Amino acid sequence: MGILYMIGTPIGNLSDITIRALDILKSVQLIACEDTRVTRKLLNHYDIPTKTISCNSHNWASRIHKLSKELDSGDIAYVTDAGMPSISDPGWEITSALRDLGHTIEVIPGVSSVTTALTISGFDASKFSFLGFLPRKENESMDLLSEHCQLGNPVVFFESPYRLSKTLTRIETRFAEARITICRELTKYYEEIFNGTVQEAINHFSDPKGEIVIILHPQEETLDSKLDERTLEALHAEIARMKLEGIKSKEAISEISQKLKIRRNTIYQEWINS
Repeated sequence: MGILYMIGTPIGNLSDITIRALDILKSVQLIACEDTRVTRKLLNHYDIPTKTISCNSHNWASRIHKLSKELDSGDIAYVTDAGMPSISDPGWEITSALRDLGHTIEVIPGVSSVTTALTISGFDASKFSFLGFLPRKENESMDLLSEHCQLGNPVVFFESPYRLSKTLTRIETRFAEARITICRELTKYYEEIFNGTVQEAINHFSDPKGEIVIILHPQEETLDSKLDERTLEALHAEIARMKLEGIKSKEAISEISQKLKIRRNTIYQEWINS
């Protein structure tokens, strides 16, 4: 019985692949790919003629029987378009299904945009949260970020270039004081690394292109703290007044923060709950 090799592939620069990964891609009888067209570029670059088959989040269930039959007679490999399988990419379903069928799984480590971005960010990455792509709805996405930011560790997530501006604007409302690193097109020719405040990032990225990894690191002052009863009453009074006057949340939160010397994140939580 053969082995299923889950192989890490380059996230941009085709040279970022291990010798062991190349040897296995040459030796297996079949390579299952997230997208055969993307994988073929890598295989052609290294003159690897191994046949491929598509196996992604849309069709993996229908491929399991074929992959299992192939494993009965020899080794096969699985690769995603970039990076490690299962890290916000297809892979875990295939691994789980074939292991349940009694097949042996081995992982061939490779690069990851998550760890690459953390390394270059300059943040302490001994502990961090990884969220994949954020939910589309504002409340869900910001509540998820808040939950993990409260831990005080860097929070890593992916974003589409088409939604970057909207996401940064949402983040600025709740985490105005946070530091942020945005990595665009990692390891590629047009790689760009941005470090700064959220507002600086909004001003910097007008029409970004390519794959984007974001690392949000809330400053200590952005973490919620308990307010004394008198301050809380004053905050609620200001919120009620501004809502009655129809003042938008972003403007109101900024004004209240300056007036009462309360952190914006704390004000935002009270605003949405009032």
